[in-house]
Amino acid sequence: MASSKSSFTVFNEVDESVAKPVLGSDGAARWQDFKQGSKLPTTFSVAPAMPLKKLDRALGTKSIRDEQANEEKIRKDAGDREAGSG
Repeated sequence: MASSKSSFTVFNEVDESVAKPVLGSDGAARWQDFKQGSKLPTTFSVAPAMPLKKLDRALGTKSIRDEQANEEKIRKDAGDREAGSG
């Protein structure tokens, strides 16, 4: 035989000659751009606000916003992440 190269060596030589540099995934970058650019405003909702629970009314909560603010405070004091953060 004229060639004593292994199939592994030949494969690597061919791979080096045709390989392209990988600079990153364009699909992933486009998805991140889409995700950042297509968020709906969180202050608006088409759903009606849910009614307060009986216990919340008994504790003096006046609106759903008061309840959400109280929940955010409890999460922050406990060291938990913000609601809706992931």
